[in-house]
Amino acid sequence: SAFHGQNYFALFPHDSITVLYFSLFFKFLRNPLFLIKFMNVIYETVSVYIVYLIAKNTYNDKVGKIGALLIALFPPFIMYCSETMAENMAIPLFLISVYLFIKYIDTEKIYFIFLSGIFLSLGGLFRPVNIVFLIAYIIYYIVKKVILKKKRYILKLICISMLIAGYLLPTVIISNILV
Repeated sequence: SAFHGQNYFALFPHDSITVLYFSLFFKFLRNPLFLIKFMNVIYETVSVYIVYLIAKNTYNDKVGKIGALLIALFPPFIMYCSETMAENMAIPLFLISVYLFIKYIDTEKIYFIFLSGIFLSLGGLFRPVNIVFLIAYIIYYIVKKVILKKKRYILKLICISMLIAGYLLPTVIISNILV
């Protein structure tokens, strides 16, 4: 009933996936708040580890440890952990997407860029700011791989297409299921 008429979630459909996620906990438990907060702790822990991997991959192990420590001690990151907010699920998905995109830039294995698009899209289902990431990925890719290395344009267009396909796939499938 919350999705119909003038109800809150009917007016703000960007929260639909978050509401459905939380409703799973309410469906199976009488008091789901503890489990939701416990899952938040897991998401935040995964986020700290992914920040470590991103910084380690981009710079070195020492910078990776510093990055992990900084995000682990970042006050809003700690405070969000006890809240039922969409950001708790979105942040690790966005970070996985960033990590996979960096892995693609380093290795040029096409499945990394496709998976990056998928995780970006999944993060956007919880917090719809993923288009900003997608635009940044495409600009970075064009500058790094097309302009600076002037060869294999067709392959580079295929890679951008794979990113966009990975980005659109979950969104289109889940949107159609919800409709």
